[in-house]
Amino acid sequence: MTNKLSKDTLETKKCLVVVSSKEQGIIYLTTEGRLTQIEHVEEHPLTHSDNEGFFVRSGNGQQMGSGSVKEVDEQHNIKRYIKAIAEELNNVVTHEKPEAILLFEPEHLKGLVEEHLTNSTHIPVQTIDFGNFIHESPQQIKDRIVAMMESDELDPADPASVEGEANAEEKRKILEVGKQLEGG
Repeated sequence: MTNKLSKDTLETKKCLVVVSSKEQGIIYLTTEGRLTQIEHVEEHPLTHSDNEGFFVRSGNGQQMGSGSVKEVDEQHNIKRYIKAIAEELNNVVTHEKPEAILLFEPEHLKGLVEEHLTNSTHIPVQTIDFGNFIHESPQQIKDRIVAMMESDELDPADPASVEGEANAEEKRKILEVGKQLEGG
């Protein structure tokens, strides 16, 4: 569920701010307009232990070469991270009982954190921005939230928000399909 929150949300409501990247996330709690970090989640890709994927090319009784693929399974790594951040976020939601959840997430992970959130009380979830803001200070994060809430710009998840961007038509179609799948 995505709702546009009011400009005074940070000052008057108890909110969770989730800043997510590809491998790590930080969960902040807002109280009286201040952001306080309460959780930090990291799920780095697994490393190969030895000759996983090792192969030998041979023919006519001779060895012609050998090698090792050692490919990184991006989808598996993303699933591991999303599971870890969602578990931590669900625990924090249960413990803190926030009135709203504000999300910063990379565009390629769009909607995954919200999708895996157990939101039985239907807490409003607002996507603030897409990108990697994990290394920004709490003040910079707060400034981004305030700027977004004070602007009249469209929600970044809204298909109309990509007007004028490169590949705008393709992005708009993707966002519209997402909205249809959500039932919105």
